[in-house]
Amino acid sequence: MAYDAALKQARDLYATTETAWNDGMAEGIAEGRVEGIANGILVGKKETAKKMKEKGLSDELIMEVTGLSAEQIATL
Repeated sequence: MAYDAALKQARDLYATTETAWNDGMAEGIAEGRVEGIANGILVGKKETAKKMKEKGLSDELIMEVTGLSAEQIATL
């Protein structure tokens, strides 16, 4: 009887740990996707701003169109 109780306890602990690990992994993957998408959008805006700057457009217009700050445009 004691063996069965210990076995059940070990299996419960394993299942709980596995569920928590899987939940943590899913959350981490979701956060990584959100960060990746946000970073991709920023890269796209910077590329657009760089092309606009090369065409001689004003920084004010570039800021208005892309939503980038003056500091971000200055580093292009």
